[in-house]
Amino acid sequence: MIALFTGAYVGQLMAIVLLPRTSGFTNPSATMGFITISLFSAWTIARLVHGGVSLGILLPLMSATVPLGAVVVGIVMHGESASFLRVALLVFACGLVGLASRTA
Repeated sequence: MIALFTGAYVGQLMAIVLLPRTSGFTNPSATMGFITISLFSAWTIARLVHGGVSLGILLPLMSATVPLGAVVVGIVMHGESASFLRVALLVFACGLVGLASRTA
């Protein structure tokens, strides 16, 4: 289960890395890579759900962790700004998603 979650998470981040390279889906090779990785990530999530992982746990967990990884990818690979306020608000929002999933 951990391997599948890791595959889904890494797949989401790899798709985020490729998205700007697709040039609005006009670059065929990057677009095919993006689609393939996205389908792999969706497949791993489907296998997790089929294996008994609750959607009520899986989706909030992915919703909280993928944006944090996306910010790191944006900062490190695409040179986006990393203001303290931006990062702090994202961490706070992800914390709220995690909290909401525990109390729901």
